[in-house]
Amino acid sequence: MVIAKCLFSQAKLLLLDEPTRGVDVGAKKEIYDLVKSLANEGNSVAVFSTELEEILGVCDRIFLLYDGSLVSEIKNGENVDTNYILNAATGGLEEAV
Repeated sequence: MVIAKCLFSQAKLLLLDEPTRGVDVGAKKEIYDLVKSLANEGNSVAVFSTELEEILGVCDRIFLLYDGSLVSEIKNGENVDTNYILNAATGGLEEAV
């Protein structure tokens, strides 16, 4: 419902914090289809989520944060190991961006 209200405002940037938390699988698909559609129309959509598999499937860039700092950026199509992502998000990387 909140996402629908944002659509009527015609905002060019949409910030979504855990947009699929607490919804069923069918609703999750609809939400992410909407996110993709908005992005394809030229809107900027930032999704904040702990659902790694969902994020990998919907985002064209992923920014990994740890302790308030950017530790890595992953672009769509890069072959990145899931363990790398988990290490980055939990402070296990030595290098920083």
